[in-house]
Amino acid sequence: MSRLIVENNEQTWTLEKEWTTGAGLKAMVLKCQWKPEVVAIIPSLSNDFYTGYVEWESPKVDIDDLNVHGGVTFPPSTLRFFDGKWVGFDMNHIGDERINEPFDYAVNECESLANQLV
Repeated sequence: MSRLIVENNEQTWTLEKEWTTGAGLKAMVLKCQWKPEVVAIIPSLSNDFYTGYVEWESPKVDIDDLNVHGGVTFPPSTLRFFDGKWVGFDMNHIGDERINEPFDYAVNECESLANQLV
């Protein structure tokens, strides 16, 4: 289902999955791909990575209490790609390249995050 969301001089962001979680909240998984010219300059950026987002319109919990992969890296005020309020995480941490099935892992983390938000 890949759909281009944002492209800039360094990265391309594509929407890989959009769904309603078991908890009833909307969720998305995006894939970030570094452009070859960036990787040529900074080889350590060769790994593509996923980010996950869950729509969060009426906060019922403190964002610091959420347990999600790597912690919340995208609080609602920082997201500029989408309308509405979303909270998200990224999978661009040291060691993340060793996660088996990173796309499925990101989907499962979104489900977990949604459960925490309701």
